Amino acid sequence: MSTTASMAASSPSTSSPVRRFRLVAPNASDTPRLARDHVGYLLLREGLPELVDTARLLVTELASNVLQHTSARSLAVETTFEHGRVTVAVVDSSPGGSTAIRPPDVPPGAEADYGRGLMLVDRLADGWGVTVLHDARSATPVGKRVWFTLVHTLVHTLADS
Repeated sequence: MSTTASMAASSPSTSSPVRRFRLVAPNASDTPRLARDHVGYLLLREGLPELVDTARLLVTELASNVLQHTSARSLAVETTFEHGRVTVAVVDSSPGGSTAIRPPDVPPGAEADYGRGLMLVDRLADGWGVTVLHDARSATPVGKRVWFTLVHTLVHTLADS
């Protein structure tokens, strides 16, 4: 398991730099918890405690989907902070199903043990999506990046004024 962090230079019109963090972990039963704790810690460190609960829930859902629906050996959790927004992505090396990733048309029944993850992402995130990753030489799909963005309430307030 490895963690990397990088900081990109800020653009001349902004005062806060872009900050990126990447956690790589095995695709194992305890990885959703590790992803949840990692993202929660980063949000607290960045001074965004009001986003912690939602981000922890959503990254847990995405990491759990990798565990349940792929044969990928590992996954990466990429967290980017930029201008009052946090984008969290879960990246895996399994391209299967990447074009069909979307919330169910009909919510699962009350007794169902699965099927709510992407519904939660769709309803709670300010934005989300899937990026199919391709081999540079052959253009063959080699994985996917499922991401969500949460916006700090102050940014929402300023945008609404």
